[in-house]
Amino acid sequence: MIGDAYNIEYWIDSNVGGGTVGQCDAPAIDHQWRTIVPAVTGDTEITDAHDAGLITDICGAPATVDLDFALDASFQGAHGGQEVYAAVVTALDGAVIARLSGTVSATADPTFSFSIQRALAIGTAYQVRYWIDSNFGGGTVGACDPKAIDHQWSVAVAARARMETKR
Repeated sequence: MIGDAYNIEYWIDSNVGGGTVGQCDAPAIDHQWRTIVPAVTGDTEITDAHDAGLITDICGAPATVDLDFALDASFQGAHGGQEVYAAVVTALDGAVIARLSGTVSATADPTFSFSIQRALAIGTAYQVRYWIDSNFGGGTVGACDPKAIDHQWSVAVAARARMETKR
């Protein structure tokens, strides 16, 4: 898709020193490598060459994607200078993948942002759960108080399917 970056992952079923035919074995047995395609602007042609220095474990690693989030300038007036907390959790069971925190900026846009590299498994749905330690009408600094005291909300991150190559 125009504007998206991609990882193209290859493996060659060479079975050097063993291995199983038709299965992606360890890099010492089956060569594996990744080519990174930056944000595309149109039709793209890739020419790869064999380079033993690029061999990496792609078959043993789960297929993952990056997560980038930002709070826009609408948070500055209401929450500038307050602490914001974010937890990335699996939608199915609420298992925590990552926790982040920082201060809502009163001057910068975005006012708070984070990036988690290759943390989300393809095919899994997630939520990003936020709360801002605003302590309206009381509350405890650093604690997630009820909604009337600390603002809380969540954003759904839909499950992404593995991209298939069209020929």
